[in-house]
Amino acid sequence: MLTGVLRQARRKAAVTAFLEAGWAIAPGAWWDQRLEQYHCRRVGCLTTGTIHAADGMTPRTDPSAWADDPATILLITGYGIDVVELPLGTTPPEAIFSRTTLPGPVALWASARPRLLLFASTTGGSTVPDRLPGGLPEGALLHSTGSYVPLPPSRVRTGDVVWMRPPQALDWQLPELGQVLDVLGHRLGGDTTEPAVPARLTGAALPAGTAGATSTSTTTSTDTAHSSPELADQTAQTAQAEQTARLAHRRRASIRAAAARKA
Repeated sequence: MLTGVLRQARRKAAVTAFLEAGWAIAPGAWWDQRLEQYHCRRVGCLTTGTIHAADGMTPRTDPSAWADDPATILLITGYGIDVVELPLGTTPPEAIFSRTTLPGPVALWASARPRLLLFASTTGGSTVPDRLPGGLPEGALLHSTGSYVPLPPSRVRTGDVVWMRPPQALDWQLPELGQVLDVLGHRLGGDTTEPAVPARLTGAALPAGTAGATSTSTTTSTDTAHSSPELADQTAQTAQAEQTARLAHRRRASIRAAAARKA
């Protein structure tokens, strides 16, 4: 387990590298394991259950923005870099990583619902598609204008975000978004006849599992949209607890009924 000093040193080095490479980053809320909630710099902020921008969505250019607290590093998408979020389900990340020969930098968001983050450039004139290729895992997202993703070495509620292929290994060269989507469509979708999936642009705040095309003009909260995997984890845990309570209640009722019959 990384100590606080080592985490701070790694975060400082990562911030410097991202800024030198021209990535649009901003401070994000950080997870407090002791209190089991998120903290940020906004006085009276009530968003304690999901990761969110700590002081706005404007990219920062000064590393001092991360100097006073353990803020996570958020990539603000839509500034020349978009991100495809690919749920893994029960598939090991190494299997997807090797099977698809994914281009570009790839990060793993380790959690109860692990997913890969695929980073792609939109500076070469690539247009953001209205639909993702057919055959992609359910819940696939495209983070574009108005959205964000946590960058390594961030710690979030459900786990750590780590690199499987860091951008430094590629000299910070990113594939075009169209190339990434073509690879995903051919390697994961194969010759599938499934219709293309509407591009779930989290900047347009359409949460995972919601059908329908979107446009970037929708104004729903990006915090809620982005955090849908975390919320899904929490909802699943709540549902399991409720089911256990119902079963326990039924067992107690059955015992009471049996005792009444004997009486």
